[in-house]
Amino acid sequence: MANKRITRREFLMALGGLTLIGLGSYSFIRSLIPGRPIPLVLPQKPTVPWNGNVKSFVFNLSRGDVTLRDGRRFSGYLINGQFPGPEIRVREGDKVRVMVNNHLDQPTTLHWHGVNVPSPMDGVPGISQDPILPGQSFTYEFVAGPSGTRWYHSHVFEMDQIPNGLFGPLIIEPVNSKDPYPADRDMTLILSTWVANPIPGSITGCRQAATWVK
Repeated sequence: MANKRITRREFLMALGGLTLIGLGSYSFIRSLIPGRPIPLVLPQKPTVPWNGNVKSFVFNLSRGDVTLRDGRRFSGYLINGQFPGPEIRVREGDKVRVMVNNHLDQPTTLHWHGVNVPSPMDGVPGISQDPILPGQSFTYEFVAGPSGTRWYHSHVFEMDQIPNGLFGPLIIEPVNSKDPYPADRDMTLILSTWVANPIPGSITGCRQAATWVK
């Protein structure tokens, strides 16, 4: 059989597939490494430089009863006793520090959706960070950017933890905040849709969105 020459497109597709396989199996490979494995760290250039300001937050994660407007109740995930989690509002270039204290009976992490953060702060369990185990704490630190309406959310058991409370808004205001349409008050509106489970009394969320409105 004659040797078949592969095209450049085929070569790149194969290379991409090997890369994805390598990243996807990293959590399994880590389990085979003796001692405490070092999380995979990918180089990342900060979007904006640090402006010298530090904004610190403490998140206490717990379980608690949540009551919807129609009166239905379920056991949700709370951040500082709130459902959904509290708003983080910072300015582009601020250094954000969030200490997460896990009082749940299961591990979790937080992911900062749409924000360029160092890989160890990205909250991907088994890839860039070890999960925060019950009773443990972890401090996230990153420079806020780019500006815009973002959100944070759990990256462990996402189909359960996120819709049931482990998410919240993250507002990064631009450095130049000249507003052509000034308003007396800014508000953050969080939209989230739930569907009732066949199991009586249980509710499962299906999607979330944070919207910046004035």
